[in-house]
Amino acid sequence: MTSAADPTAEDFANMGIDEVVIRKFVLHFYDVVHDDEILGHYFHNQMSATWDEHLDKMCNFWSAILLKTHRFNGRPMPAHTKLTGLQQSDFLHWLKTFEKSIKHCCTSEAVPHIMKKAHMIANSLQYGVFYKPEIMGSKLNLKN
Repeated sequence: MTSAADPTAEDFANMGIDEVVIRKFVLHFYDVVHDDEILGHYFHNQMSATWDEHLDKMCNFWSAILLKTHRFNGRPMPAHTKLTGLQQSDFLHWLKTFEKSIKHCCTSEAVPHIMKKAHMIANSLQYGVFYKPEIMGSKLNLKN
């Protein structure tokens, strides 16, 4: 591997990650999420795309993240900031559920690298969804 910190698309390919495996873990994950008591309602009640459209979008997303295919051109932040009822603990549950799917579908060598990217994505989304400087400033009694 060229870089332990950030594997390249070639590194992921050498770990057995290809489009087939990406589709397999995306479908497995969303099959579990579909009936999940914590995450399921976001997809049933608040998702604007159809289920098949969302699955295709997520395959493209993970292909772009892992294999650098540039197939994803969406904007994840607005989709997540408009979710009502979203809790920070939901992100931890998402990560645990996602890791189970990755372990089920991917080589053990690839799992920590994919999960590192998943954690970065979750952290970024949490920051965007829950960071409210206007609230923090008023709570800290900050003035401009």
